Amino acid sequence: MNKWKIGAIIGAIWGLLSLITLSGGFWLNPLMRYTFGLPTTLAFGSVDWFNAITHGFTIAVSHTILFLLAAHIGALIGAGVGFVIDKCRR
Repeated sequence: MNKWKIGAIIGAIWGLLSLITLSGGFWLNPLMRYTFGLPTTLAFGSVDWFNAITHGFTIAVSHTILFLLAAHIGALIGAGVGFVIDKCRR
């Protein structure tokens, strides 16, 4: 299995765990917010911006988009790191 695939799986898990990390009030601490909660922080900014331009979602739609987008952002970051590691080792 390529390193980017492994990185994408680990990144998706990181994205989902970042939802749990930030839901407990740890988002007030910048160190926790930008290390463990980075995918959710980026996803929340995107969902908040999209919510503002579409004049509001229901809470269920907003949370579903946040949940899916945090996992996807984590997977993209993990795949990128895995790709760089794979290319540097060759």
